[in-house]
Amino acid sequence: ARTLGLDHPDTLTACHSLAGAYRDAGRLDEAIPLFEQNLTDFIRILGPDRPDTFTSRSTLASAYQAAGRLEEAIPLFEQNLEDRTRTLGPAHPVTLTSRGNLADAYRAAGRFEDAEKLFGTP
Repeated sequence: ARTLGLDHPDTLTACHSLAGAYRDAGRLDEAIPLFEQNLTDFIRILGPDRPDTFTSRSTLASAYQAAGRLEEAIPLFEQNLEDRTRTLGPAHPVTLTSRGNLADAYRAAGRFEDAEKLFGTP
């Protein structure tokens, strides 16, 4: 961060990786605030319609889901699916992954009909 600066895309990516390492170590209480700040920074620096921003949003949503915070995860997964569908199309593999992530969150929240709709056709 000292060499590139806090707002450099490589610094943002490194911070995202650090948050992911905390998540992978089961340290969600440390990972989630980093993921939250990372998403805010990606939106501010790169803009809301960038693939890195979408990825940051998705990993934050996944961390929320892992922490049992589905009420926070689902809106992020919904936004991500909307953004991926708009930018990549409904049948793109990354869009389909986003669809599956949202369906899984719906299932975990007991929203089985919503999940079933997503597991249907793209």
